[in-house]
Amino acid sequence: MARISADARRELVQAIGERYRSGSRAEKLLILDEFVAVTGYHRKHSIRLLRARPRSPGSARRPRLRGWSSAQHRVIVDDHDKHDVPPLAPLRNAGRHPSPRSEPCQHLRA
Repeated sequence: MARISADARRELVQAIGERYRSGSRAEKLLILDEFVAVTGYHRKHSIRLLRARPRSPGSARRPRLRGWSSAQHRVIVDDHDKHDVPPLAPLRNAGRHPSPRSEPCQHLRA
């Protein structure tokens, strides 16, 4: 299988998609086999791509939300420092068992 670019794959989906959607079951199997061989995608992913209707040009996805600005980050850090709040990283494992490398819990000691 030769490697093809992402743009070429997108063009291939657009070119083959309509033929796939309007084809009979036997035609779909042949189109799908060829598409999987050319792109290297898994069959189920290929089916989802080929069945999807093309998007209209005006229906672009929303842009990703920006992260915190440095000023916002500074306010949050200052607020944590002012209220003596522990950093957020240790809270990820809150309610879970401690990792094997951490200190054993007090209630487990004999």
